[in-house]
Amino acid sequence: MVEVSNLVTTLITGLLASIAFLFLVYCFWKLYDRPSRRQIEVLEEKREKFKETKMWQAVEAEMAAEREHAEALAIIQRQKAEERARAMPPAAQLTKNALAALDAPTEGEAFLERFKPKENAIEEVAVKELLETEIIDDSDVLLAPELVEVRQDAGLAENEILEQLLDDDEAVGHEASSETEIEESAEPESETQEATPNSEQDALDDEDVKWQGKDEQADDDTWAVGW
Repeated sequence: MVEVSNLVTTLITGLLASIAFLFLVYCFWKLYDRPSRRQIEVLEEKREKFKETKMWQAVEAEMAAEREHAEALAIIQRQKAEERARAMPPAAQLTKNALAALDAPTEGEAFLERFKPKENAIEEVAVKELLETEIIDDSDVLLAPELVEVRQDAGLAENEILEQLLDDDEAVGHEASSETEIEESAEPESETQEATPNSEQDALDDEDVKWQGKDEQADDDTWAVGW
């Protein structure tokens, strides 16, 4: 058998004892180790303080948003007040003092007459407006030709209508007969005109024949031989 030195045996026994003691310490710590009351109070204070800081941060953010909203509303209200102040008429005393400085009446009918509109001005404006509307609305009508008034006579009876139609037929017949007479009178003139050119043509043909006969006789004379 291998002999083991005393040192090795002591080391091994010490290691095993330390492992056993560690296990025992852990068991006692799990069984008996509990926080004290003071430690619990400190932990609660820290937890409450953290909650309070979160709450105050949320409150401050909300207050900042409300303050910005209030400032914006105040600016809007200030602008509206300034606009209302500009729109308000001046005080009566100021107007009286200004008119008095200009030697103008400040009371009575003369004062009221200064602010009444003039009738002539109103009439002129009305006339201008009417002219503008007429020009705008009647631009197409002005370019159109003049209107023709249609005469509307009273209606005729049936007998009168028949007589009028008969008269119209007779007038048409007279016109047709006059046209035929004019055509018949124009035909002889055209025939005479056609005859005159024919007679002139015949005369010219006769003269040509005579000249041709004379030329033939002259040719025969030149070629004739005296025997």
